[in-house]
Amino acid sequence: KGSATEGWAEPEPQRVDVEGLATELERWKTWRFQEQADLHEWMKPLDAIDAALTQLMREYPSLLLIGPNPPLSNSSSKPHHAKSASDASSVPPSVLRHLKVLLRFLASLLRNATNKSVFNSVSELSDLLAASDDEVASLALAALAALSVPPQLH
Repeated sequence: KGSATEGWAEPEPQRVDVEGLATELERWKTWRFQEQADLHEWMKPLDAIDAALTQLMREYPSLLLIGPNPPLSNSSSKPHHAKSASDASSVPPSVLRHLKVLLRFLASLLRNATNKSVFNSVSELSDLLAASDDEVASLALAALAALSVPPQLH
């Protein structure tokens, strides 16, 4: 017996303008707001960041030294992680820069946020702990750590 969705292709995720998103978020290097952020009010930007992280890991599988769990696509023909040092160094610097901007913003937002239970990018951040770039892995860890502490007082 097959499932009710057998034969149905998973819808292709909506493409995100990662460069535009990173450019916008780069303006907010530090938390400039006087109050704590309620993540319920940040759902649309968080969904865009989540989609951007997924898109980058899908388009540049060599960002990761260990493949994501579960794999980002059903295609087994394309590797889901770097297979060699040259693979790991093949990620364009602009992609790494955009990814770092997204992660810095997430860490800053999460350090100053309430209602962290609605955050839905934990698996993407966990996958990025295996990033081939040490700074990306460190920023992913900082964002995950920010989830586990109470928001900063203002």
